[in-house]
Amino acid sequence: MDYEITYNSLTLGPGTAYKVRGLEGFWRRATNLNTPPLPRYHGGIVGASYEETRPVSLTVAVTATTTAVLSEYVDDLLAAFEPRPDDETALTVTLPGLDSRQIMCRPQAATVQVGPAEWAAKTADVSIRLVASDPVWYSTTETSVILTPYTSAAGLSYPVSYPKSYGSGGSGGGFSVTNAGDWETWPTFTISGPSSGTLSNPFVENVTDGTKLAFTANGGVDIAVGQSLIVSTHPKDRTANFATGASRRGRLSSDSVWFPLNSGTTELRFRASGTTTDATCTVTHRSAWI
Repeated sequence: MDYEITYNSLTLGPGTAYKVRGLEGFWRRATNLNTPPLPRYHGGIVGASYEETRPVSLTVAVTATTTAVLSEYVDDLLAAFEPRPDDETALTVTLPGLDSRQIMCRPQAATVQVGPAEWAAKTADVSIRLVASDPVWYSTTETSVILTPYTSAAGLSYPVSYPKSYGSGGSGGGFSVTNAGDWETWPTFTISGPSSGTLSNPFVENVTDGTKLAFTANGGVDIAVGQSLIVSTHPKDRTANFATGASRRGRLSSDSVWFPLNSGTTELRFRASGTTTDATCTVTHRSAWI
């Protein structure tokens, strides 16, 4: 099986006129950090370092039965990979033996190489260069798990007589989420209201590293029947909105942290007050590789 690549609804690979002869920028690279200069300062404090953009290159062999059809195929390929100044699209790659992965990127350049002999043979080689502002490859399939609100133990009624059973601890609310890649990924939390009443002050705990996202400040957040609060944690799109578009990001507590899911397993817990019956928190993410 050959490589299969899809971009802008055009598929390259088995069963098409486009054979992928080369792919660069897919496999793990050494960490390539860039430290932005500090404005209006001479560098006495070290600035933050971030992964640089990721270049991706393709070499595609185009074949046809006639030169007229070859020209059409090449034109279609160039149209799909036409350079765009500010629009990133998912490039999906499926390699034999690996799950499909995708990266958001945009074309920078495309060149066609065809000599007299290749033209006579109805073949052409096309080289395509793309760049991804987010250098991470993500699984094409999203993984979702559903958390139910944590319920604390009933406790004791006083006065008591001894010996006395203290009962079990709290239940529910927790689940282990797996990032099968080797790089951090940013989840989306969809907190849905209860079957009756109102859910109040929801928060999601990252039990593994001790961080949380708590909507408990400035009056907190109330989620009624049929409502959902959608929380996107990715640095390029950090929002906490109802379906109506109403934002509740300003209700995050001062000690909240926009946490990623690191490689491996992360234990999450969902808590809330008010009415919690049938309320849920759906965690959606894609595994990530650098």
